[in-house]
Amino acid sequence: MHELSLAMSVMDIASRQMASRPDKRLSAIELSVGEYAGVEIDTFSTAIQTVIKSSQWPEAVAEINVTPSMARCLMCGKSFHPASQIPECPQCHSSACGIVSGREFKVIAIRML
Repeated sequence: MHELSLAMSVMDIASRQMASRPDKRLSAIELSVGEYAGVEIDTFSTAIQTVIKSSQWPEAVAEINVTPSMARCLMCGKSFHPASQIPECPQCHSSACGIVSGREFKVIAIRML
């Protein structure tokens, strides 16, 4: 279950940011997780909440935004939402397509009070 190690890494990032602001409390961690990032969202959500609850800021919340995947056809230039990780252009039916977004896993914001 790599979702737990991801959750622990996210909390490590937040903890390092909080160390420079000892007068503040962590209120939220905002994340962007791509549709094709290879992360099981429900499992990750449970893992990050568990890690937060066992931290020194148990009242903080995780806000997980799932980013839809987008692909672009190299033949005709059409942008589209792919039905799978191996996209086919819906316009010209070429398989010369690349996924341009939806694989990211990013900490967007660490909110403090």
